[in-house]
Amino acid sequence: MLPLLFVAGCSSAGTISTTPATHQATTSAAPTTAAAPTSSAATTAGVGDTIDLNGQTSGDELAVTVVKVVDPDSSNDGFSSPPAGDHYVSVQFQLVNIGTGAYQDDPFVDITAKDAAGQSMQQDIVTSTTAGAQLDSSTNLAPGDKALGFETFDVPNGDKITQVQYALNGGLYGNSGEWNIS
Repeated sequence: MLPLLFVAGCSSAGTISTTPATHQATTSAAPTTAAAPTSSAATTAGVGDTIDLNGQTSGDELAVTVVKVVDPDSSNDGFSSPPAGDHYVSVQFQLVNIGTGAYQDDPFVDITAKDAAGQSMQQDIVTSTTAGAQLDSSTNLAPGDKALGFETFDVPNGDKITQVQYALNGGLYGNSGEWNIS
């Protein structure tokens, strides 16, 4: 019976939103990327855009912004390196709790990235890169609080990340946001 409950829980996941919010979450870091931020009137979110996500309960609301993409990136922790034939790409996210309840989750399981062919990129656990600090693996935000940090991916040389997604609660509850990376 437990597997049936788990399957039912997975089917309750929401939709994927690609529409930028009408507001932009404030950030202390200026977006810097080869691609210019898309406008709020765009139909598909891109670097610099914010998407509002809703979680399992009515108070779970998060404004997520893809701030910038650093390609290539490198570790400066002294022991991490991408596998042979790969390079690091880091994507900076800003999370702002716009809900009425506390937000607690692990961005490492909430974030995915793909290339133009739809191939998923492998995340790497890196403590620090030249791009900047990584998002904490256990993010806890009171209403109004924010977090800013990178998630780093192993990307085959010659390939690029073209899409990232952020799914609250690992995609089990609520909706997901999707950004095009050009």
